[in-house]
Amino acid sequence: MLALLPLTVAGVALVAFRRGYDAARQHDDARVRLHVDIVADAMTVVGDRSASDAVVRRLAEVLDADATAVGTVDGGRLRLFGMHGYAGGVRDYTLEKGEGLSGRAWASGEPLVVTDVRSEPGYIPLNLGIRSGIYVPGMARGRVAVVLSAESARLGAYTEKDLLLIRPIADLLAAMLESRRMLREAEQLEERLLTLVGHEMRTPLTTIFGSLTTLRHYGDRVDAAVRDDLLDAGLRASRRLERLVEALLMAARLDANDVTFRKTPVLVHRVVAEVVTATADAGRVAIDVPESLGVTADTVHLGTVLQQLVENAVLHGGDGPIEVLAAEIAGGVVAIEVCDHGAGIPKDEQDLALGRFRRIGEHFVPGAGLGLYLARRLVEGMGGSLELRSATGEGCIVSVRLPVAEAAQVPAPRAAFEAESYVLG
Repeated sequence: MLALLPLTVAGVALVAFRRGYDAARQHDDARVRLHVDIVADAMTVVGDRSASDAVVRRLAEVLDADATAVGTVDGGRLRLFGMHGYAGGVRDYTLEKGEGLSGRAWASGEPLVVTDVRSEPGYIPLNLGIRSGIYVPGMARGRVAVVLSAESARLGAYTEKDLLLIRPIADLLAAMLESRRMLREAEQLEERLLTLVGHEMRTPLTTIFGSLTTLRHYGDRVDAAVRDDLLDAGLRASRRLERLVEALLMAARLDANDVTFRKTPVLVHRVVAEVVTATADAGRVAIDVPESLGVTADTVHLGTVLQQLVENAVLHGGDGPIEVLAAEIAGGVVAIEVCDHGAGIPKDEQDLALGRFRRIGEHFVPGAGLGLYLARRLVEGMGGSLELRSATGEGCIVSVRLPVAEAAQVPAPRAAFEAESYVLG
């Protein structure tokens, strides 16, 4: 009888283990089913608040959480959007990067599993009953787009295992919201393109049509001076239209990665001098560029960039002088700067100014808002960078930075340039 006792105990233990295993499996199966439901809800989110609430409500079921939320990165802040278990006044609460536990997950790009939130410096108690939490960033296109959080009134409620459930949901939400953002940007871009290009094409076409019509019907009645003025106006309008088409084609080629960059040692002074000489208002432009200073760049594309920057400075620089400066700086880099003393660009609009079809300031000045975008993309294609430094009423400095060329590689200046002065007053 006693010999059977170990077998009986073992049998009872096996039955208990089996029951526990079956219960755990059923619990995991339920979690998986709820996970599928969450994914289905997430597919409908795309920025919709009620669907976001549904996602975090189901997430609370899966994780046995007392409060859950999804925050979206918007305008440099993390805005709490979908919510469950928090007071209504918390809706749309925003965090800076690194602020609070969700802000820390956003800043690091890594999830946080916190056993006791009250021991964490900087914790923001949006629900006073919370003791532990898990905060998971969702990544899209290499950046954090959302942060999912789940919080519990129990200490140590979450472990690394819970990340296996939450992380895919966070990434899915991030991908959906990023797709929505890209679609919205594409729609806005199309609207700006149609408006700006339509206006920019209509103006020169009107001039061309008017000049040709006048010459066709009244050419024998106007004197030579008037006829020349009409022809000049038509040619200027044709050139403006040609440059717009060229800019649109270049933007399309850059977006398709279909632009070739032939990088060689280039004398900066030579390119700057040629650009300034060809500028309509060259007398306003002063050059301070060492004649022996060289960069590694594509000569044609560098000329296009500097031409665009100088012409921008002339258009938007008011009546003040324009300066083109260049010098070698630390790190084997040459900084080429085009400076004007015009109205400047507000700090909060400077990033926009480098985008496609973006026009800042006086909209009566001709242009389709492509110049700075093309300049930036071309400089980046040559291995450099372009940045703006400006403030309202303080003018604008556009700085192009390119790798310096070794002195032995830089070609000697042409004789035609050696006898000329390019400091223009």
